[in-house]
Amino acid sequence: MDATDESPLFYLKSDTLGYNATGIYHPNTGEFTVLKGSQIRQDEMPGLSRDGKRVSLPQERKKLFDEFPNGILLRDFRYKKPSTAAQIVAGRSISGLDAWKDQAGKTLKEIFPREAQAYAEAEEATRIPETIPYCWLLAVKESQWQAPIEQGNWQYGSNVEQQLQKLRNIQPDDLVVLHWTKNSTLTHNDQTFPNVSTIYIKALGSVTQSANAQNNIEVDWFKIYDTPREWYFYSLPGALIWKIDYNHHKEKAYHPKLIDFIFHDTPQDIDWFRNQPFWQSRYGDSLETEEESPAVEQITLFLPEEEFAMFVRRLQEKKSIILKGPPGTGKTLITKHLAHALSPDVQCETVQFHQNFSYEDFVQGLRVNEEQKLALRRGKMLTFIDRANKLPEIPHVLIIDEINRGNPSSIFGEMLSIIEHTKRSLQHAITLAYSTEPTYLPANLYLIGTMNLADHSIAPLDFAFRRRFAFLELKPLFNETWQAYLKEKSKPEEHALINEIQTRLENLNLAIAEDTDLGKNFLIGHSFFTPNNPIDSLHQWFNDIVESELKPLLEEYWPHNIAKATEQTNKLSISVDVDSPTP
Repeated sequence: MDATDESPLFYLKSDTLGYNATGIYHPNTGEFTVLKGSQIRQDEMPGLSRDGKRVSLPQERKKLFDEFPNGILLRDFRYKKPSTAAQIVAGRSISGLDAWKDQAGKTLKEIFPREAQAYAEAEEATRIPETIPYCWLLAVKESQWQAPIEQGNWQYGSNVEQQLQKLRNIQPDDLVVLHWTKNSTLTHNDQTFPNVSTIYIKALGSVTQSANAQNNIEVDWFKIYDTPREWYFYSLPGALIWKIDYNHHKEKAYHPKLIDFIFHDTPQDIDWFRNQPFWQSRYGDSLETEEESPAVEQITLFLPEEEFAMFVRRLQEKKSIILKGPPGTGKTLITKHLAHALSPDVQCETVQFHQNFSYEDFVQGLRVNEEQKLALRRGKMLTFIDRANKLPEIPHVLIIDEINRGNPSSIFGEMLSIIEHTKRSLQHAITLAYSTEPTYLPANLYLIGTMNLADHSIAPLDFAFRRRFAFLELKPLFNETWQAYLKEKSKPEEHALINEIQTRLENLNLAIAEDTDLGKNFLIGHSFFTPNNPIDSLHQWFNDIVESELKPLLEEYWPHNIAKATEQTNKLSISVDVDSPTP
């Protein structure tokens, strides 16, 4: 070691993987010496990255084991980069700037920030080509980003076949991005935009080994951000693996702009994105859009982020879910948000079940054609399957509103046996009535049903139907998010009424829940009191809804006790001559 470039001792150790090394960094040259006595990992991990190039078996490690079969070095070895030294020791892809630590636990990057920055920039320049045809966004929980970086990998921890296929398509040398997604408040040009979907980019990497049997890929994380970079609007919440193809959205420019932002530090054009049709009605310069309306109504869901993320996971895994809840809990709206959480390109179709809806309407059946002859006609389900098969990379979501108002087991017929997520392949195909061709549901087809639990006329679903769906319950959400939304729509001088409105609605729901003839399935949902437009008079708006919507509903709830329905209605009504009334 030169006297001019002395540094403290650095350590790299793992009892689990069996390595324990000591080294010295040379800031003048950027080189790193692994000192004699160091124990290097003995089992080989193919696909390591060296100087930005993938090799099947690092020659350096082979030479070391030829000379030291037990992996204990009997002399010093000097390498060009800290990462090369770390990978030789650890036997896996690993960032030397973050892995080598002094006795106090400080990383090499923290002790030599200037040299580390120069090294990182030089390393990045060798890794990022001028043209990037595609990359992979790999999701991680915000609280768990350290593990992939420290271990030099990323692991897919679920068993969704469509996502597993994406994982298998990730190849060595592919560029990957470690990130998480959540809503945030965006401040831009003195404007504030709440609840904007945001991608937090934590690290960039290059794949060194494709997925193994444990669904684990090896990654050389060559750029790690101390403060994650933030990308707004265009995102895919709930997707653990997302391929960004430069040409896939070239006409919309979403993918090219995202790739250039990630790898070439091109600033995001916030004004351009917020004025795109999908986001314009909520974040744009004008509330009107001439091109097209947003694919999802821009009304706050009020659903906690972690609960919505769970809904997305269940949809991805089970592929068939049913949202159940009392009237007014936003079931239909949430179905559309869930669909678009699968992909911004998702294809959706809605069908409503009712008592006269049949197998022939939904699957296929004989119908009289224009020539007054019986002919086989494909129903909603088979038609949608045809569409999904033509675009296998695009999720297709069939939304079945009021799924329990018809006879779902009869409507689905033999299709019921193949909607399970484990049977989405040709080998599980069946032959339908009136047909000779095999039929199966493709992996990119999802079913989302809704159920209104307060309808007395609906018979319970049978067990065979139930076990093929995941049931997710929605509840009234008169919470802080709902309050904030109501404040946005009302005048400041009436904001004091919002707490009063919330209290009265919660008291009504308490009375309904405690009624032995009703219960939680009959609660009043927040959608009754979620306005689309600004409110001129909050108390008048509330009283109008109570009189025209809740009063008739409560009279149906208590048909043999109109006095009780009237009493509960009167408790809701707010006097117009007071600012903060009490019941």
